[in-house]
Amino acid sequence: MNLADYDVLSFDCYGTLIDWEVGILEVLRPWAQQAGSRLSDDELLAVYAVNEAQAQRDSPTALYPRILADAFARTGGTLGIPVSAEWANKLGASVPEWPAFEDSADALSSLGESYKLVILSNVHRDGFAGSSRRLGVQFDAIVTAEDVKAYKPADNHFDALD
Repeated sequence: MNLADYDVLSFDCYGTLIDWEVGILEVLRPWAQQAGSRLSDDELLAVYAVNEAQAQRDSPTALYPRILADAFARTGGTLGIPVSAEWANKLGASVPEWPAFEDSADALSSLGESYKLVILSNVHRDGFAGSSRRLGVQFDAIVTAEDVKAYKPADNHFDALD
């Protein structure tokens, strides 16, 4: 692949530029510890990931905070640990606080000198706004699940690029 053949680069954001695992664990870990669970971070994330994917399939037009809260409740059900509305809402509101990977801002700044930068993300506009501040660049386009009324891997995000 010759990058000189391209004018635009598109990125998924969470897991690529923003460390969603650390962000989610900042809520899941204390909840699990408070309940006396001995699950590792990897075990918590594995159970959570299955439930988030199912929540997205079940409610493709729901805003991401609701998906997070629903996935958290499902995770609690899977693990037999109740999730209060307070915990669920805390996770739902956490996206703007999720940290960027250490090299994301510099890499995007460098790439932005030669390419238009586009985000394709499974979050909502307000959540991405917080992440965007952490990344420190101006994106040329942002396509969220809120915009296309679907969650990847559905084609809606990619169709919006046309």
